[in-house]
Amino acid sequence: MTQKLPEFLAVGHVTLDQLDTGITPGGSALYAAITASRLRMPAGILTSMGDDFPRMQVFSGFQYRYTKSPHTTSFINRYAGRRSQQIRAVADHIGGDSIPAEWTHIPVVYFCPVAGEIGAELIHRLQPTLAGAGLQGWLRTWDEEGSVWPARWKNGPSLLRHFHMVIMSEEDVAGMEDIVDECRRVVPMVFLTRGARGSILFLKGQRYHIPAYSALDIDPTGAGDVFGAAFMVAYYRSRNWNKAAIIASCAASLAVEARGITGIPTAKAVSARLRQFGCRHPIEV
Repeated sequence: MTQKLPEFLAVGHVTLDQLDTGITPGGSALYAAITASRLRMPAGILTSMGDDFPRMQVFSGFQYRYTKSPHTTSFINRYAGRRSQQIRAVADHIGGDSIPAEWTHIPVVYFCPVAGEIGAELIHRLQPTLAGAGLQGWLRTWDEEGSVWPARWKNGPSLLRHFHMVIMSEEDVAGMEDIVDECRRVVPMVFLTRGARGSILFLKGQRYHIPAYSALDIDPTGAGDVFGAAFMVAYYRSRNWNKAAIIASCAASLAVEARGITGIPTAKAVSARLRQFGCRHPIEV
């Protein structure tokens, strides 16, 4: 029996994240693929990883293709008011030849690097109907000890035109806030996430505040990618950015209420929270 092709593809490194509670699987692409799958969209992930990543236990509910690497990208994450990171290992680049030919026209693609692992050749090869990007992994660098710092994306202006939506956090652009304006000039929808203070959407010359849903903040890791993936799934289905933003905000609020990928919500959980608290519509500001 031929396996049905994914409708949603997340592209980026999976990771092994060292927390105070131990080592857990992570990575923006993993959060995004699981989100799409739990929102009932057939999903896939394109990544690069080592044999140390527990793919048989983690890759459930979606398809995967990967480049075998000597190492899986690994971080040490510490939270003391805000997150600090140290990178310990980096998997191989995800090249344009790593994508199966039959996956090149998947309709929804979310590019979400964590360590600059996606290059122009791969972005050019894919032909989605809706393309989004989490910019975090292009807006960072690290020193000899692995300490991670914000940094400018050198190839950003030339690649932005390929995206219909981009998302970044306040921490991603700390000291480089003009990147938001750079994105606004090229990308139709630009999201700036601000944690419990919600998000800002720049759309057609307007600015909208997307309220956050109240949540018990246990682990904020991956919330931005849950938001981004949920928005893309909902927007692709409805073509209604207002509705999609509400669903994305609700999904992100649920994601922070448990550790790691265990908090990523199902469609049923999102619907239940929306019934409980109502639709918190974006507000023009």
